[in-house]
Amino acid sequence: LTVQGRVSDDRSGVALLSVQVDAGPLQTVPLDSSTGRFSYVTALPRNGTPDGSHLVRFVATDVAVNVSATATQSFRLDTQAPTIDLLNGTSGQTINVNPSLMGRVTDPVSGVAALSVQVDGGALLPLAIDAIGAFHFTPSFALDGSADGTHVLRFHALDVVGNPETVTAFSFTLNTFAPALNPTTITSML
Repeated sequence: LTVQGRVSDDRSGVALLSVQVDAGPLQTVPLDSSTGRFSYVTALPRNGTPDGSHLVRFVATDVAVNVSATATQSFRLDTQAPTIDLLNGTSGQTINVNPSLMGRVTDPVSGVAALSVQVDGGALLPLAIDAIGAFHFTPSFALDGSADGTHVLRFHALDVVGNPETVTAFSFTLNTFAPALNPTTITSML
């Protein structure tokens, strides 16, 4: 996260700008002495460990050693994508009906913005989710044999800040034809 701003002192001039992120140490922020503009990039790792609410505090000191009031900027860091869990069905099976899948999508930091499914590489179709992220999806393949074969359902989620989910896939082979039984020889057992 980058915080940009401007600090000014029309009497003796700004001598120092300091920043503190959460309860961390005070650090000096470089600033342009002619314009007072500054840009500060937090050093928070983007691996999910610092996800959540943070507070950045700035304090300026002028040449006469007068200290400004603290200026604060709060933000909520979310570096992790939402997760999708399929709660039923076993991927890779051969079945004779359209699978009725239930699942849950969650994002504990910023929340889930959208969930969609892609059927066999087609367009993304939006899926409704309830307040706890539960969803249900049943594809509508023809069960007359014309859609028999391998199919892949890919579930995609996006959180409120735009972190996309690594796709969760469910594959199955649809086989709606019963085996052909054609007896050819009848043997008498008398």
